[in-house]
Amino acid sequence: MSLAAPGVELAPLRWWHLAELAELERAVFDVDPWTPEMFWSELAQGASRHYLVALSGGRVVGYAGLAVTDDEAYIQTVGVHPGHRGHGLGAQLMVALLREARRRGARSCGLEVRTENRAARALYTRLGFVDVALRRNYYQPSGGDAYVMRARPIDTAGYGAQLDAAAAALAEKDSAALAEKDSAALAEKNRAALAEKDATAALAEKDRAARAEWRTAAEGAP
Repeated sequence: MSLAAPGVELAPLRWWHLAELAELERAVFDVDPWTPEMFWSELAQGASRHYLVALSGGRVVGYAGLAVTDDEAYIQTVGVHPGHRGHGLGAQLMVALLREARRRGARSCGLEVRTENRAARALYTRLGFVDVALRRNYYQPSGGDAYVMRARPIDTAGYGAQLDAAAAALAEKDSAALAEKDSAALAEKNRAALAEKDATAALAEKDRAARAEWRTAAEGAP
C-alpha cells in the first residue's frame, strides 16, 4: 500500500471499516453527513466505485470515494479526521483517486463542494478543477449551496505530470515533517540527558557539602 502522511496508510475500503467510517463522517460533516446505509449503497455498486480509507494505527482517519462511468469520473466524497488536517492527507487521497480515474480511462472528473469550504476549493483548484456551475440548496436537509467543479482533460500526459508534481510536493512536505519530528525528538532527548546530568551534579554537590559538614562537626567534637 502507498503511504500518505507520516504514519498513515491508504488502503481499499472494506465492509468492516464502515461502522468506524460512519462515525468519522459525523465528526467531519456535522451538517448533512452520509448515513451508514449510503456508504453500504456505494460499496454495493461494485466495480464502478473505488473507495479508499486512510489508516493510522489501525484507525480510520480519512476516506475518499470515486465513481467512474465510461470516460466520466466523479469524486463522491472526501473526508479527513479533524485531528489529521493540515498534513496533506486530503490531497493524498485526491491524487490517489485521480490516478485511479486516469487508469480506468476517464477523460474528465467532477465534484461538488460547499460554497463556503475555501480550503477544499483551493485544493481542488491546485489539482486543475474549475467552477462550472452553482447548485442552490444542494445539500440536504441543511439547504447548503454547492459549486460544481470539473477537471478536464485528465487523460493527458500533462495532467499526469501535474499529479506527479503534486505527489512529489506532498512527499517533500512529509519528509520535512519527519525530519522536524526527528529533530524535536533529538532535542528533547538532549534536554533530558542534560537535566539528568544537572540533577546528578546537584546530588553530588549536596553529598560533598554534607560530608564536609560532618567532618567539620567531627573535628570540633571534644
